[in-house]
Amino acid sequence: MKLSFPFKKARKEVGLPPGTLVYTGEEKKIPKLTLTRYSETEHKEISSESFEEIEVKIDKKTVNWINIDGLADVGLIEKIGKSFDIHHLALEDVLNLEHLPKVEYYDDYVFLTFKMLKYNEEDQSVEAEHMSCFLGDGYLISLQERVGDVFNRIRERLATETSRARKKKADYLLYLMIDSAVDNYYLIVDRMYDKIADLEKDLLENPTQDSLEKINEYKKRLMLIRRYIYPLMEVVRKLTKSDSAFIDSYLDDYFSDVSDHIQDVIAHLEIQRETLYSFFDLYNSTVGNKLNQVMKSLTVIATIFIPLTFIAGVYGMNFKFMPELDWRWGYPIILICMAVIGVSMFFYMKKKHWF
Repeated sequence: MKLSFPFKKARKEVGLPPGTLVYTGEEKKIPKLTLTRYSETEHKEISSESFEEIEVKIDKKTVNWINIDGLADVGLIEKIGKSFDIHHLALEDVLNLEHLPKVEYYDDYVFLTFKMLKYNEEDQSVEAEHMSCFLGDGYLISLQERVGDVFNRIRERLATETSRARKKKADYLLYLMIDSAVDNYYLIVDRMYDKIADLEKDLLENPTQDSLEKINEYKKRLMLIRRYIYPLMEVVRKLTKSDSAFIDSYLDDYFSDVSDHIQDVIAHLEIQRETLYSFFDLYNSTVGNKLNQVMKSLTVIATIFIPLTFIAGVYGMNFKFMPELDWRWGYPIILICMAVIGVSMFFYMKKKHWF
């Protein structure tokens, strides 16, 4: 069972010139491009594997959401950069999948990156997906590692004619995407609470070495989740105080609300991390209690057998002149005495609640 997404090594070669486009991921599938073109009166979705087909269908009179699933085609990224006059350093960050969330303001667009987190029910793991966005005049370009995201509800809202999103510009779409990603963080937090609760139950009932390994794995998972979420709070804060011409001021309240949600998620992660640290004490305490119970049981058994061993030792001596040796009923009498002594001691200790 995969308990956490692993640390990844940076695959970019050392010494390359700044802005050199190097894809650092493992997914090598052909990218899928989707253009969602919408306004208050229009909505159209176009899918293609060719950027040229998408480019000619962009309508500057509407909002154009260009979504790219898959980043393995470096040539495609270069075409997009050339078409929208995107700085080569920003394109470099798009392909660096380990890049932390950030926002940068350029003259013709706003560039930001963040992480989408998903919980894989099959192997019980958390998957982090790199997401980059370019917000410009009448367009939003979103680039992600692979097919599948948390934006299906946004697409449904855009397809609904009465939706508020249809009346807004591309900056509102950016807000919806960030808000959806943050809302999905709560699902990750809930799954972690479930896992931690199950782990606590295991520690109380039957602590094993596997339980100890899970504590360390969950700690690593929380550390990585926090590593990807915490910087996003600074990104949203900068969007709230933005002077960019591409982000209207009315969105300040919206981004402020997202910032509150991020802080809430981080607070939950801190609680979970402290809980896991306390589990080490719980593990040691439970193991110690079980060991004490074992020692207590062994002590009771040893205490019962001490007088029986003494009697057996006395009558096991080979002295010639022992009067009891000639008794016809000596052996059964000694056995009965030993049984009475053992049973009496057992009930006496039980009455004293020694076990």
